[in-house]
Amino acid sequence: MDLGDHAAVRQALDAFEAPRKAHTARQSQHAYAFGQVFHHAPRALRPIRDAILDRTPLMQKVVGTDAEGGQ
Repeated sequence: MDLGDHAAVRQALDAFEAPRKAHTARQSQHAYAFGQVFHHAPRALRPIRDAILDRTPLMQKVVGTDAEGGQ
């Protein structure tokens, strides 16, 4: 590719970026939601939250599925 051809470079960058936008948005939404769960859970619910996260594959399923490009 001729790097001096700004239109071709822009087209290549857009083609690279387009399929990643949905994945990135999903990752950001998950990060926000889990941040709320981890950092803003009421004190009375924290032991339940911790038990669920420590004893279930919830996090591995969410991270693993998205990291592998799944649904």
